[in-house]
Amino acid sequence: MKERYIPGACNIGIEETRKRGYAETLCGRRRYFTDINSKNNTLRTAAERGAINMPIQGTASDMLKIAINKIVNSAVYVKGLFGGSVGQLVIYPGSSGKKDNPYL
Repeated sequence: MKERYIPGACNIGIEETRKRGYAETLCGRRRYFTDINSKNNTLRTAAERGAINMPIQGTASDMLKIAINKIVNSAVYVKGLFGGSVGQLVIYPGSSGKKDNPYL
């Protein structure tokens, strides 16, 4: 069923992980899979699923981290603006620099 949408794409990721021993995100973060060449079918298939999933979810995570860092570096956060209620977060764009923001 996996190959119904992207023929062979999953096998390429698994084969590369078997050769290198790790899967990698587009930003270069690596996750090592020691059981990818295991003779134990349960361990091997779990590692294969991880080898398929990790580059996709890991790249999405990297992109989110980059976006959050850009937001933090270009905005001032004010916590508890409305009556000191917990969890309130207001972003005022336009100010950059940590000296303007006591919460960073």
